[in-house]
Amino acid sequence: MFALHKSVRLKRDILEVLENTNEYISTKQLTDILVYPSFNSVKQACAELKQQFEQFYHKEDAEFSIKVSEGVKLIRHSANTHHLIEELVANDLAYTLLFNLLVKRTLVTDLFLENNYITRTTLYNRIRILNDSLHRYGLHIALSSRISFRGAEHHIRMFGYIFLFNCHRMIQFLPDITLANQMNIEQVTTNIFDYLKIPISKNQKQKLAILTYINTESIKTHSHIPENILFQHTNSIIYPDKPDFLSHWSMSDWQFYVAFLYIYNLIDSQYNDQLILKSEFLFEEAIQTWLISFEKYLFPLFESEKKATKILLDKQLIYTMNFPFEEKLLDNFNELNDYTDYQQFPELIERFDFFWQELTEKQKIYQNSEYIRRMSLLTAIKLVDFEQLTPKLKIYIFSDISDLHKNYLRARLKTTLTTYALTFVENYKEAQLIISTIEFLEELNESQRLLQVCSNFSLIDMSIVERAAQKITSTAIDG
Repeated sequence: MFALHKSVRLKRDILEVLENTNEYISTKQLTDILVYPSFNSVKQACAELKQQFEQFYHKEDAEFSIKVSEGVKLIRHSANTHHLIEELVANDLAYTLLFNLLVKRTLVTDLFLENNYITRTTLYNRIRILNDSLHRYGLHIALSSRISFRGAEHHIRMFGYIFLFNCHRMIQFLPDITLANQMNIEQVTTNIFDYLKIPISKNQKQKLAILTYINTESIKTHSHIPENILFQHTNSIIYPDKPDFLSHWSMSDWQFYVAFLYIYNLIDSQYNDQLILKSEFLFEEAIQTWLISFEKYLFPLFESEKKATKILLDKQLIYTMNFPFEEKLLDNFNELNDYTDYQQFPELIERFDFFWQELTEKQKIYQNSEYIRRMSLLTAIKLVDFEQLTPKLKIYIFSDISDLHKNYLRARLKTTLTTYALTFVENYKEAQLIISTIEFLEELNESQRLLQVCSNFSLIDMSIVERAAQKITSTAIDG
């Protein structure tokens, strides 16, 4: 999140590290991993996190454990850390400033300073840091006798939704909204989707109500948004009629609302036509290049998959044209986990990296779009048949003890090499890996690997087999 106080950012980063380990980790190790903080800062942040976990969670739900001899560990059973992070962020000056500007657009500087017990210098420094990030989206906070939020109206509203969704996920968790206003916004959201004949769950309504809230509060400030702004480069758009119950919304407010739902993919794609009727792709050539490169490096797509992917890519490209996501902002979504993705999907990630390298060389529009890269990876994960990508390994087992013992080794291998599609062959000539409990006397070719294991298949044997399997299958991928 933008311009967070360094203590808030440090706590969030500590939790991110601890989320990806099941072991205790020392304060020194945490400091080395994070690089930027001092040892004492990490130590203090961990002590504060322990207290905050005790305030926020029952021990049976989540715990921040500190042991003098072992270090720190995040223990979670039935709760995630979102609400704690939300609380930390919502109490930060950057959040307070941005939230008030999104709702009111201008603030009296002296009153803001007084209410938040800060000096003008502190405010100036925080705004300067905020503006470094906001400028990428054509937004700017101006400071004089009043604090003003400046930029294209559609940029402000798009940023507003992303900012509040990142922080809260649900409208009921917005700290500065009255219960009456919340209930009214939820009811308006229900009415809108009933009118559009799009069914939504209670959880979906909580998320979508944030967009309704941003649109409604923006209208109260008399902020004008041009018609057809998100599809300004094409005229082949048909919007649904604005419902009568939204009499205080202009036609352009309504168009922005449904267009944002469409391009940001907030509604299941089966309801696309109830939001927007669109007869052309704005980025036909870029989309076609994506599909060709995808099929070259990953896997062929059915025509139905191509059609759905073209629509999805068109939305994403239109979105980035209107709001060019930067990596810092994307990281707050936590949609992907770099700690584990490369471990769980090694072949897919390797192929995807080749695909993305070629795509960015052929089409400049993709070069600086981390948003499209991440959405493309999620698309690949959605489409992939993981059985097709599971590394395949043919194994021949020779046991000089008995056939029953051979079956025992086969069972041990199945539970050891769980990430491989194993085929046990009866002819050693067909195998990539030969495992024997004694010297194997048959002649092998250069591509075959021979391992001699103990008859009880020890832990060392398991490690040796795992390394051999990885090397054999990675060589096959490279070839």
